[in-house]
Amino acid sequence: IGVDQRLLLIGDMGGECDVFLLACEKVFASRPLVITSESNEPDLLLRAGQSDMVFIRIDRDYNCNFSFSRKIKLAYPHVRVVWVAANNRYALPAFENNLDGYFELPVTEAKLGAIKKRLYV
Repeated sequence: IGVDQRLLLIGDMGGECDVFLLACEKVFASRPLVITSESNEPDLLLRAGQSDMVFIRIDRDYNCNFSFSRKIKLAYPHVRVVWVAANNRYALPAFENNLDGYFELPVTEAKLGAIKKRLYV
């Protein structure tokens, strides 16, 4: 994984946002583009396609949910899609939808490091 890793975060991480950004810088040597407000789906899909990895806060009420995650995977098979949530409620659906990863808040460098190791080694 190179220094030019393109990361995208869709959704509101709340108080975890700064921790997430700093952890991404350390683990991936890259700072994610963050989209917290509602955007239209074609624009988000285009931005996802320009990324190497997309983190989606799945347990919030955004347009970016199960069907949007599948659209990313179908349109851009090279893009890794990782769901983020406050609990493990969406872990099984992430697996069932063939997503690349899932992690439960709080964000830690160890959790991000485990995802990087699993997806890029």
